[in-house]
Amino acid sequence: MATAIISRRVLAGSAIVNSEFETGMLGLRVLGSGKEYAMTCGHVVAPRPAKATTAEPITSEGRPLGPVVTWSPFGPGYNTTDAALIDPGFGTVVSNEKLNLGPAPGYVEDISAFLATPGQDMKVEIHSSRVSAGPILGEIDDVYIESDNKKFGFDSTGKNEFFFAPILGYHAGVDVGDSGSAVVHTQSRKVLGIHFAVDEPNGTGYGMGYCILFPYILAAFQDYQLTISP
Repeated sequence: MATAIISRRVLAGSAIVNSEFETGMLGLRVLGSGKEYAMTCGHVVAPRPAKATTAEPITSEGRPLGPVVTWSPFGPGYNTTDAALIDPGFGTVVSNEKLNLGPAPGYVEDISAFLATPGQDMKVEIHSSRVSAGPILGEIDDVYIESDNKKFGFDSTGKNEFFFAPILGYHAGVDVGDSGSAVVHTQSRKVLGIHFAVDEPNGTGYGMGYCILFPYILAAFQDYQLTISP
């Protein structure tokens, strides 16, 4: 019986850089249809319209991680997802060990009901490209829906902006370059979603963070039948 050769182990919660030298975070190791994938934000790793080839993200160590196999495109209406799946190269294994999700990782299926639970803890954890020692902590603010008109842009021109709803907002020390990190509920260790945007009041870069809710990511990639890996 053949034995898989593991030559490299990459931790979810680590920084990645795409071919445009833009930084993001490797969010989660997920399994789908018998394969392993690394999940991050689509706006970090999806190919640019002007490019003929697919951008391949690399880890902060400068070694190729693998090709982007699918991502969620944005539309003119309210978008629910900003996510992508990367197929790690031969001999590379992605691990969720850094996220401390436990032996049977789960996610929050109904965010409104979850937050309405009496005595619910509102602390979250997000990994940052600027902090290597551990996750940064945040405090849940609210779930933002269509009537809140939350719009975000993902390039320096400010021209390509898109509406997103529903999304979860939280106060945390997140900044540009942290997109793609898993957002984990501190007490339950359940995944809430993938961090994808931040408001920057007064240019400080430390404002309100926002995440795509995990059930919407699963729905967008339903053909892959994804589960969170231990």
